[in-house]
Amino acid sequence: EGVITYLGTPETDDKMSEKVQQTSYISTNAYAEFENIFGGKHYIKLLGGYNYEQQDYRATKSERNGLLMPDVEDINFAMGETMSITSDASRWRYAGAFFRLNYSYDNRYMITGTVRRDGYSAFGQKNPRAVFPSVAVGWVFSDEPFLKKLNWLDYGKLRFSWGLNGNRDIGVYRALARMGNSKYMYVSPDGKVYNGSYLYVNSLANKELKWERTASFNLGLDFSIFNERLKGNIDIYKANTKDLLIERTLPELIGFSSVMSNLGEVENKGIELSLTSKNIDTKNFAWSST
Repeated sequence: EGVITYLGTPETDDKMSEKVQQTSYISTNAYAEFENIFGGKHYIKLLGGYNYEQQDYRATKSERNGLLMPDVEDINFAMGETMSITSDASRWRYAGAFFRLNYSYDNRYMITGTVRRDGYSAFGQKNPRAVFPSVAVGWVFSDEPFLKKLNWLDYGKLRFSWGLNGNRDIGVYRALARMGNSKYMYVSPDGKVYNGSYLYVNSLANKELKWERTASFNLGLDFSIFNERLKGNIDIYKANTKDLLIERTLPELIGFSSVMSNLGEVENKGIELSLTSKNIDTKNFAWSST
């Protein structure tokens, strides 16, 4: 992708700016699964897979004054002495593998287990990868023989889940020491003036930087009673996020203003209740409340 911009008018600021940028993105997903019902009541499903992503970005921008023909969008027609060329580039890689098991017996007892292992190139050299497990169980207690005698109970299910997930939302090179460049002038012993260039470190590296993790817990109840006159669900949840990805401020005497770090912890918990009632249900009129 290329962009050419004419800046100003021939009488004032006759400058041409040209920018060329290219982004390449590749994503691959592969998985295999196995599913079977045996013994009439046992159901099992296995799923395994692999994810891969990569992105490469490159851009070049050039500017030059002295544009001879403003109607021609070509920087070669700018003949001035003031010219600048800048460039930018970035790349990142992600790879992950996962495995999931689903099992149920008689559609009454259910369990799901999942394990993920993810790696992201933007994290520190010591912690680019992390493992995220999860488990969920369910019990449809309304199908139990000793509860079928309850005519007012249509459906009831208890749920429990726990799991870890990660956050990788950081800049591509935030864990690395990034370099900058500048120019300077110096005078030799014989009195001659020279222009020089030098590189310097403009950010602090953190090889320990790792994934932000959130552990989530949920206990829930789904129910329907009185021929579906009243139904709803209750959820008790708690989520605890650790190793938050935060820009940590540093003292000025260190020479750097901040560094990307894993710092802090956030907890979110509560109770959710949802109810739906069927107040009137006739052939010609229906009224429900939520």
